[in-house]
Amino acid sequence: MARRKRRKIIKPKPLSMPKVYQCPRCGAETLSIQFKKIKGESFHKLAIVKCGTCKLYLELTVPQVFTEIDVYGKVIDLANEGRLEEMIGEHTLGSEEE
Repeated sequence: MARRKRRKIIKPKPLSMPKVYQCPRCGAETLSIQFKKIKGESFHKLAIVKCGTCKLYLELTVPQVFTEIDVYGKVIDLANEGRLEEMIGEHTLGSEEE
């Protein structure tokens, strides 16, 4: 008697977060987000947002639990409110309690 051939199980690859985002000012896919620790601060970190096309540079102080997508959402919110250009001039944003 012949055995039945087993069908190979194909497992889907896990989805990964993007490394580069769309810039709200110029629309190019060149916005990168990096994090740096703040000395003496255990609850916040510094998020640095850079665009390679329009040279957008923004520093935001965010809670420690924020990821890149959370910071990108905050940048998009600032752009929709029309506050992005004034935040670029200041270079920093205090943490907002919601």
